[in-house]
Amino acid sequence: MNIRRAAESDFGTMWPIFQAVIAPGTTYVFAAETSYNDALAYWFAPGVTSYVAESDGQVMGMYKLVANQRDLGSHVANASFMVNPNCSGKGLGRIMGLHCLCEAKKAGYLAMQFNFVVGTNEAAVALWQKLGFSIVGTLPKPSCTGIWDMLTPTSCTAFLMTYKSKEFAKHFLVQRWPQTA
Repeated sequence: MNIRRAAESDFGTMWPIFQAVIAPGTTYVFAAETSYNDALAYWFAPGVTSYVAESDGQVMGMYKLVANQRDLGSHVANASFMVNPNCSGKGLGRIMGLHCLCEAKKAGYLAMQFNFVVGTNEAAVALWQKLGFSIVGTLPKPSCTGIWDMLTPTSCTAFLMTYKSKEFAKHFLVQRWPQTA
């Protein structure tokens, strides 16, 4: 597996993954009808650095790294991850998560924050906790509407999760990371 910085020309292979991930409406806030151009802008807007994970020339997943806030909040990173559903359960999310933490550290970020981890995305919540993230806030049910309410009417929540600089230092001093191109 190789993780490399993505170029806009990669988006044609990223788009089907994006569509497959958002279609069920249980892991991201995007509407199923999100356009190609809107998705392209999400992954390649100014200030966004995107990566793809490939195996045998096939894109299996992707993530983006961006400052969580502008100006005085730009020392905290934010990231989004998508794995091809056909590749789930094989550790790709973990590998990309570790790679992302490494890239965030190299970029000078002091922490990472996920602003809206959908509660129905139990695999992601568990993964981020295993990698050292903490749930620091729970957004109440009214923040979720539409398909989440229909699919899981009693457990529709989203979490605010953070990864602090002490963990950055601990992980980056003792771990080797996936190769980057």
